Amino acid sequence: MSEVVEYDAIAIGTGSAMNIVDAMLHWNPGLRVAVIDKDEPGGICLTRGCIPSKILLYSADLVRIIQDSNRFGVEAEIHDINFKKSDG
Repeated sequence: MSEVVEYDAIAIGTGSAMNIVDAMLHWNPGLRVAVIDKDEPGGICLTRGCIPSKILLYSADLVRIIQDSNRFGVEAEIHDINFKKSDG
């Protein structure tokens, strides 16, 4: 039979739940905390959501700025957009 392990807290997910875990451990360093996540550490926001989409939005903003640069006397053109290089 497998051994039963007891924890003071269990965090499900490694995204924003980790802020709570960090605060708990800061004020109670002896706590036993288990962290469970089905995906890679960091949560959806960091790995597939907010951060990656912001990188793409920044690339899109750069394209728009380059397209409007002629208004400021800058002649520039876009030859290619390689999204594989814009993954941060």
